[in-house]
Amino acid sequence: MNQNLLNKALTTTLDLAKKCCDLIQDYEVKRMQNDLRSIDKGAEGISTEADLRLEELVISEIQAVFPHHQIFSEEDCFAHNLFQLDLSGQEFMWVIDPLDGTNNFSHGIPLYSTSIALLNFGKPILGMVANLITGEVYFASEFHQATYQKVINHKVYQKTLVLEHNRKLKEALISPDISTLRNERLSINVRGLRRLGSAALEICYIASGQLDGFWEKGLKPWDIAAGGYILLKAGGRITDYEGNEFHPKVDSVIAARPEFYDQVFSLVK
Repeated sequence: MNQNLLNKALTTTLDLAKKCCDLIQDYEVKRMQNDLRSIDKGAEGISTEADLRLEELVISEIQAVFPHHQIFSEEDCFAHNLFQLDLSGQEFMWVIDPLDGTNNFSHGIPLYSTSIALLNFGKPILGMVANLITGEVYFASEFHQATYQKVINHKVYQKTLVLEHNRKLKEALISPDISTLRNERLSINVRGLRRLGSAALEICYIASGQLDGFWEKGLKPWDIAAGGYILLKAGGRITDYEGNEFHPKVDSVIAARPEFYDQVFSLVK
């Protein structure tokens, strides 16, 4: 893998994280003024004009730097019915969710993100997830460790994400698929449950130790490609519901700290 290419790709995505955080503020104002246009996508949920504008920004910036790379993005995919696209057939494919957590955004809940991954013949080689409200950024690449970055008082702070086996399950915060909550043992065995509404962020929160486990079905590549890669680089575990190795086209995810994975897997099963 070309290190110079990946360095340029990472610089591009980190620059996009800041630009997306800045841009969303305009649409926060429109939402508060009840002037935000929404689009009903049926079974695929909703999108808003903010989703479309963020996607336009991300795609245009990537195309300017990498004109020969392919792009697979949520809103473009919906508009052109590209759900069956073979991600492994392209040398370089960007997988983008411009606004992961649109329901949170449209309801004024301040927890949503932009998620960007770069695949090489279907395998993630770079991931970046930015919390659009707090400005927190999670990223990793083949040549960069999983990293958490935040601006505090105009200064950039960052730390390497390395998950260590130092927490008991009874201390854990878990984000479960709500449809599995029939399991009464779940609330007894862990400290608490949180359902946050942005899969990309929730998976990154495991990489950073903010959450300890997550599972959900019905996910798309743009929901999980970046976050899943970052979690693996941090030393976490992520598979589908059958325990198969992670790749961006799985439609179910179990993600956890390494010491909890087997127990979380058994809860899901």
